[in-house]
Amino acid sequence: MSDLRRHGRELLDASRSERTPSQQVKEQLIASLLEAAAQTALPADEPPPLASRLSRPGKALVLALLALAIGSGIYLAGRP
Repeated sequence: MSDLRRHGRELLDASRSERTPSQQVKEQLIASLLEAAAQTALPADEPPPLASRLSRPGKALVLALLALAIGSGIYLAGRP
């Protein structure tokens, strides 16, 4: 590949400087990203997920009911 002529090099440099954001724009973008990331945390008044609220027997009961529902559905779908 051959080198660019002076005019081509100037055009390439100008396009590169146009698409590169300034330092101020970069700092504003980073600040807004950090602010958005800080707002994604769960509020303190929200209850914890159901899995952490259920006891071990409660989890076993939910699992058994799900298995029973799936098994019943398979059985009923296989009947003529």
